[in-house]
Amino acid sequence: WAASTSLGVKLADIGSVSFNIERKTAEFRQVTDGVSNFKSQTTSWSVATSLAADKFLSEDRVVQIPISFAHSEVVDQPKYVSGSDVLLEKAGELAGDQKDSLIDVNRSITVNNTFALSSLKKVTQSDNMLIATTIDRLSLDYSYTKSFSRNPQTEWSKAWSWSSKVDYSYTFKPDFFVQPFFY
Repeated sequence: WAASTSLGVKLADIGSVSFNIERKTAEFRQVTDGVSNFKSQTTSWSVATSLAADKFLSEDRVVQIPISFAHSEVVDQPKYVSGSDVLLEKAGELAGDQKDSLIDVNRSITVNNTFALSSLKKVTQSDNMLIATTIDRLSLDYSYTKSFSRNPQTEWSKAWSWSSKVDYSYTFKPDFFVQPFFY
């Protein structure tokens, strides 16, 4: 069997929260799936939030501050001991006190966390021409992602990534144009 559910809540223009969870047993197959000896029970869930942090500032706020956070986990527990045809539950029963560690060694886990500031920018126009043509036209993006995973072949794997971007936009006046060819 397999089951999946999602829940989403939008809090006006302040933010939103979404939650997803999915579970598939080792015997579940889709019509398009081929025959496979790799059978595992998969449980995955995620939560994502977005928040307009600038909405908590005063009415005359000058910046737009969209913040988002996402967390996801996937746990894959195989039906068989890795690299064999022995049922993991049977092997666990035979292992006695070592049952939990045997199951953990065969389990695959992936965890991801992401934090982002998207399109952080000034929303009010400055009267000063220098600021109006420079700072007012900038938009900043930043994201940080942290991942952890492990499986029977890899004891652990950790990864971090940071990215940032600065955008500048300028709209030319409609009467300003260049004519590349003269007739």
